[in-house]
Amino acid sequence: PIPAGNAMRSTGYTHDGPCEVWLDDTMVLDGDNCHEKFPGKDYTVDYSSCKGTCTLHWYWLGMRFLKNDYSWQVYKACIPLTGGAGGTTGSVATGSGSQKNLR
Repeated sequence: PIPAGNAMRSTGYTHDGPCEVWLDDTMVLDGDNCHEKFPGKDYTVDYSSCKGTCTLHWYWLGMRFLKNDYSWQVYKACIPLTGGAGGTTGSVATGSGSQKNLR
């Protein structure tokens, strides 16, 4: 269901990097460095563009410098949402990642 109170929760942004949240083809949250812009795990998202059913798409490119090398990880989650705004349960975007080294 669509979360109550326009709530969204993730695991938090532990690395610098951009992120975006989309409801189908409408961007509802974004940041150039989500580690700084969204320091917690709870966010407010406007679900009004979701009319009955939609899919929440969450993307985050986490970057870090470790052992004299840059690496990055891509996290993504796609969560189907149904019903009117104000559902009783929330969706948690936990993401799955893949890592690449930049040279």
